[in-house]
Amino acid sequence: MAPDTDAPALPAEWAVIRLVPLAEGIGGKVWRAEREDGSPAIMKSPSEAARPDARRAADYLRWRDGHGAIRLLDTDSDTHLLEYAGGTRLLDHRSKHGEAAASEIAADVVRRLHAPSPAAPPSTLTPLREYFASLFARSSEVEFAEYAAFADRLLDAQHNVRPLHGDIHHENILASWRGWLAIDPKGLIGDPAYDVANMFHNPPHAPERTHPARIIAFAETLSVAVSRDVEAVLSYAWAYSGLSAAWWLEDDNVEAAQSTLEIGRAVKSALDQVRS
Repeated sequence: MAPDTDAPALPAEWAVIRLVPLAEGIGGKVWRAEREDGSPAIMKSPSEAARPDARRAADYLRWRDGHGAIRLLDTDSDTHLLEYAGGTRLLDHRSKHGEAAASEIAADVVRRLHAPSPAAPPSTLTPLREYFASLFARSSEVEFAEYAAFADRLLDAQHNVRPLHGDIHHENILASWRGWLAIDPKGLIGDPAYDVANMFHNPPHAPERTHPARIIAFAETLSVAVSRDVEAVLSYAWAYSGLSAAWWLEDDNVEAAQSTLEIGRAVKSALDQVRS
């Protein structure tokens, strides 16, 4: 195997003969792996801070067993060997084929992720209310008070609570030989309407993210996939805007937080239209 001083020692049975670094960040490091039989795989090694998230992700992928998501091939401590899903993202497909085509693919992936499993859900998944802690911590701040109060009511009235991927967006859906699959789950549990909330903030920098007509059309497509009505989908999309902005501020990124809140105002406008 080509040397990589940052790579952990790997089990011999993984038969990895070469590693090519793909990404590195606060969550850890990702490699493309080549195995003795010529097949590709992905190897992920989390940072110390990301280990709990990595364990939940592994539990979710193991439970999903390849239905709508990549397969977890094996684990060694917190290092994961994962199915390789190719390099074509839904973001790339949207650029070539348009928003409507990409939205239908996203809806189909979510539908498959939410299909019943014969296995019991993992006990390690993070409840949505716990996941919203960063927003609730800012409930006394003017910009976040309404978001926090609304999210509190929303989370008290969850429907059809189930395991969630937790981070569905245009760069976390890839075109594999098995079809379109989701990668990088958070491993949550809660109302299925939350699972498409981040889609409204994507693709990054797309100006139509603040267009209420696009937001409503998007919600109409995605609501069918999660078996919730348009109002519920938009409600979670709006609550997520506050949560995402709170996360940005934790990273001291005021510009990104303000951009996120701008999208939130557009989602709220669309929600008000649907309710009227």
